[in-house]
Amino acid sequence: PAMETNTDYFQSSVCPGCRHVYSGKYTCGEYATSRRNKAIRFNRSMSDEIIYRKIAAEKPECKRCDPNFPCASNKYWKLDKASPQLLSTVVHSLKSIPLRSRLPLNVSAAEHYASIWHDGKRIDVYFEYNPSLALLPDSVAARFISSDTSAGDRPVYLASYRVSSNHGCLPKEVLNLNDLPGRLTKVQNFLGLALLRADLTIVPESDVVIDLEGENLKWERRQRSKVVVDVRLFNIDNTIYLNMNGPPVFLAPIEIYPKGKCPKNYRVYNKKRSLLHDNEQIRLKNMFGNGIEVALERAFVTVRDPQDHKGKNFALFAAGQTNTVHVEYSPLGPHVVQSIDPYSFVGVDICTVTKKQYKQQWPDINVTCNDHGGTDPELRFTTSKAEVYQREVKTLGNRTVSNDLPNPTFATVDELWFEKAVFESYHGGACCVKIDSPLGKLNVGVGHTKIPYRPWMKRSSNAEKARNQPHHQYASFFYAFDPQPPFHI
Repeated sequence: PAMETNTDYFQSSVCPGCRHVYSGKYTCGEYATSRRNKAIRFNRSMSDEIIYRKIAAEKPECKRCDPNFPCASNKYWKLDKASPQLLSTVVHSLKSIPLRSRLPLNVSAAEHYASIWHDGKRIDVYFEYNPSLALLPDSVAARFISSDTSAGDRPVYLASYRVSSNHGCLPKEVLNLNDLPGRLTKVQNFLGLALLRADLTIVPESDVVIDLEGENLKWERRQRSKVVVDVRLFNIDNTIYLNMNGPPVFLAPIEIYPKGKCPKNYRVYNKKRSLLHDNEQIRLKNMFGNGIEVALERAFVTVRDPQDHKGKNFALFAAGQTNTVHVEYSPLGPHVVQSIDPYSFVGVDICTVTKKQYKQQWPDINVTCNDHGGTDPELRFTTSKAEVYQREVKTLGNRTVSNDLPNPTFATVDELWFEKAVFESYHGGACCVKIDSPLGKLNVGVGHTKIPYRPWMKRSSNAEKARNQPHHQYASFFYAFDPQPPFHI
């Protein structure tokens, strides 16, 4: 019940921060819907202002629902109008990926692709997406600068990408890659890296693609296709850290060198060598491209939030006089932070840890594990070969949890249109930029949330309801917090 007064937003007599607030089991918006439906059943006329005024009087948590409650704004912005002004945009395409692994861009190329596919040859198509960005340390950037390098071509940033045979870009009726003859059936995810200029364009011939899942680092077998997902880069005290999803999250400091300049004492990964007590540098092999060489300064360690078995997308930032590395388990609701030593780890029993995670999600399932797998094929996992999972990062001190979240600076239409929140599971993405504000120095990050898929959506009886609440729709948000503990939002 709102009147559109502008192409960018809707207005309502009810303040933002009302409808999605819980009072007991239900939200204020659900109580309002119940009152409205009851009035309709008894053929009573009751305006929304009256309904919300009654709810505000009866339930203290719903006090903002009173139409007379003072609020800074009663505007609910459209999602595409709520973003900051975009100063410039750049589209990236990794030239190192061979044309045979790209979708055809013209008819003649498409005919050539079709002939190859029908010959039954093993060909896959790759997409790059989900980028991350980190400022290059001066010492790393200097490796790529010579007397012939113009100011405009100097590398300033390092970018990462998920390079994958999986995609959700086009409907299956338009492009269903799984139906192509000869296509690899297994989803493949790779790590893409590239140097960027100051204008965010790719430095020519600097992009590479690395197969971390295929040949490196002893991943647990069932998780191999899920490791190189949501790759994130962070520059902490002039060290570049790379983390990737599980759960758990995998973390390692990395170094970037020009072609042929990686130190000779950096070894290529040897599958026969144990990683459990190994702190040597590891030179990674490029699958595509050769403009840069990438090395792990330490083998990967795992980062787990002990209170959330599904935790992922952890951000890193430095805090304190010693620039201690902190991992941000959750950006909002609540803000959860833990200090760590990324160069140290403790040995853990993967069987014990994984059983605990499964028990958090499925308390009634009896999970067993050994070198040959578990009793349920969906819950099987190996233990002796999954050495990366047995290296858990060393934590320092206690977790910091901040629950005192302020109301958002502005509201969006999802709060107006739905009686309870449809965007859930707040995750980090990029952090942190330091800014000066009237409140003092702040860290600013960008997180994301989504409308999750729910099992009821696939039932034919719920088809219309599912269309009105699509799943897997993502939205981003900006947040700022105090750079000192307890890191208040």
